[in-house]
Amino acid sequence: MYKIYSDNKIAKEVVEKAFERSFTKLNSKIPKILIFISPNDMQYEQIKMMLEIESKILIFGSLTQKISSLIGLEIDTTKKYELKKNIVCLNQEEAFNSSEYYIDYQDHELSKELSLRKRYFTRFDFMEEWNNYGYGRIGTEDDIWSIKQVVQCSSATSLAQAYANDGYIGEYITLSEFDNSSVLYINREVGLVDGLDWSIVENFLARHRMEELPCLPLILDLPLGCKAIASPRLDCDQSITNTKPLVELYKSCEIDLSLAISTGINISEDEVAYLNKYYDAGGALLSHTINHFFDWGDCYETVVNEAQGSKQWIESNVKN
Repeated sequence: MYKIYSDNKIAKEVVEKAFERSFTKLNSKIPKILIFISPNDMQYEQIKMMLEIESKILIFGSLTQKISSLIGLEIDTTKKYELKKNIVCLNQEEAFNSSEYYIDYQDHELSKELSLRKRYFTRFDFMEEWNNYGYGRIGTEDDIWSIKQVVQCSSATSLAQAYANDGYIGEYITLSEFDNSSVLYINREVGLVDGLDWSIVENFLARHRMEELPCLPLILDLPLGCKAIASPRLDCDQSITNTKPLVELYKSCEIDLSLAISTGINISEDEVAYLNKYYDAGGALLSHTINHFFDWGDCYETVVNEAQGSKQWIESNVKN
């Protein structure tokens, strides 16, 4: 039912996993939902053709002049996003520290239920620690996590706009409507995979113009009637046994929590036995990598090895 086009293998893999998380793996010989990551002009005719049939198109990342004009956007080459405006000045006396850049979400059917109305490009709630408020990091460099270019609407509808402290810059998310199709554009190669605003993509594919355009069934982890679930987690990157009092306290209140294990710490046989007992009683275990390196490691290979090695340790030591 859907197909992803991308010259960037890493961006494609990230987006594929996000789609599988929400919609599972769906294959079709004639897909009517297409996702383009930074398409080039060679794909212009394919996109134009799809606009004429009953289809939904998602475009993530940078646009060419021809493709931007096709979906009702204009590229502003006189402006660019500056790295210095995305650097956070740390101040412990403030409730949180954030970049000058932020995203402002418009009141639209695809985003009106989004609890996050303002998303900072970068935000810390405790020194250089991330937070639990739905913020990933939107960069301003040349990578898949960065906003790609300054674009503005000519005929497209704005769903989310980028601002600095001195005012509006350009569009972050737009919607373009055609007689037989709809186009959702997101100004970032990985789209919204790391934020609460991913629900905009889910709403677009599961509900938007559902009587006339193709839709995908949305998989929900939440029970019917619930809008959100809070799941407490304890990070075990120094000790495992220190979690026991809190685990017992939460259990006495009939509240489940999970343990995130850094497997590179000195884990004793008694602690392995404790983890097995905890798991057998219904507790959840998560990987917290092997060494919990700053920025997860110095390169992509380190990150992969850290994640895989930690997963293998947990699977080998904690039995069903």
